[in-house]
Amino acid sequence: MKTAFKNVDNLTISYRKDLYNFTELFYDYWRNLTRFGLLKGSKSYDPRLKINDLIDVGAKFNERIITLYRTISQKLLGDDFHIYRQLPAGINANMLYVKHNFTNNKDYSNIQNVLFITKIVTNLPFIINSKSNTRTGLFT
Repeated sequence: MKTAFKNVDNLTISYRKDLYNFTELFYDYWRNLTRFGLLKGSKSYDPRLKINDLIDVGAKFNERIITLYRTISQKLLGDDFHIYRQLPAGINANMLYVKHNFTNNKDYSNIQNVLFITKIVTNLPFIINSKSNTRTGLFT
């Protein structure tokens, strides 16, 4: 049984640097994505009560991503970091949304229960590079 573990250890050691480099590249790729969080609200609740949830969920997710990255990287290095990067790694913006009924007029039935963002929390630096800012087509 020890020989099987020894072979796995040797295999892991021989690829440790490659796995570490992959982890770094994947983490950088993840951080370059625009990441949004969505928290469902309800019209029956006071939106101010959900603000703390909105902030806490984003902060906890950020902490989990950083902890996962650091744990994997430090295990692959076989040592703790000496310098820590405090970078936003979770979500760029967390939004609270509700289903909204705009009117009871039957002519507008196709826009009923549209998801409507009521609150947003951003993590700095908040930079979004949209591919386009123009709209086309007609609404009937």
